[in-house]
Order: sequence, then structure tokens, then C-alpha cells
Amino acid sequence: MKQRPDWIIEKKVVLADGTAALWSYDTEGDFLEIFFHEAPASATVELADGIFLRFDRKRGRPLSLGFAAVTPLTQQQEFGPPLLTLTGLGKLPVPEQKIVLKILQSPPVNTILKIYSFTPGARARAIPVASLEQPVPLMA
Repeated sequence: MKQRPDWIIEKKVVLADGTAALWSYDTEGDFLEIFFHEAPASATVELADGIFLRFDRKRGRPLSLGFAAVTPLTQQQEFGPPLLTLTGLGKLPVPEQKIVLKILQSPPVNTILKIYSFTPGARARAIPVASLEQPVPLMA
């Protein structure tokens, strides 16, 4: 049996949509990874600074979401939860953008990340932003 370091906390959870997931939290590095499926990833995208989506490109299936420095993302700000600008989407080719957006807007990912559009002006392009939706039980 493989022994886990004592600074790694793992917990099986059921998400709001009924999906079983594994939360793996590195207390020393403040890194949380939420695993949805066990399979080799064919792609990894950095959605925002320190926010990673691993997925199966062929099936359009999410495998995990990773959050570096997750603690600040769980703390309410003056006007609500911290928003993450999804700058990584704009760096992808259009076909891959469509795959990633579909994953982000579908269960189980949308039970954890809530996606919004922000338009800074009447003629400006919409900017995708997100917030951490589901509370992180490992932090409590």
C-alpha cells in the first residue's frame, strides 16, 4: 500500500451535480487538485494564473482542475468572491477554445467554477471570468 505524505489531505466528495470526485490538497504548497476521472490527459490548459484544467481532448472530458494558492480563492472579498480572468482561453486555437468552454460550462466543472462574461465597455469584447463556486471542504 502506498503511503501518502502527511501534508497531503485527500477526501472523496460528491459534487452538487452528483459526480464523485477526489479532492487532493497539499497543505504545504496550498495546491488543490480535484480529480473527476482517472485517465491519461491529452491536454492541460492554464485557464488563469495558477488554475489548470487537465482533460481528454478527443472525448472533451475533464480529468481534473488544479488550483495553485487556493486559499485566497476561497476568501470573500468586499463585493463577493474573487474573480479570475480566464486569460488562458485567448491563447488557445479556436477549436480548442470551443472544447475548453464546453467543458467549463458543463458538469462537473461548472459545479466548481462559475463562468461569467465581463464586458468593460459597449464596443469591447467580452472577457471570460470565473469564481470558485463550491466551498473547499479541506480548508475548513
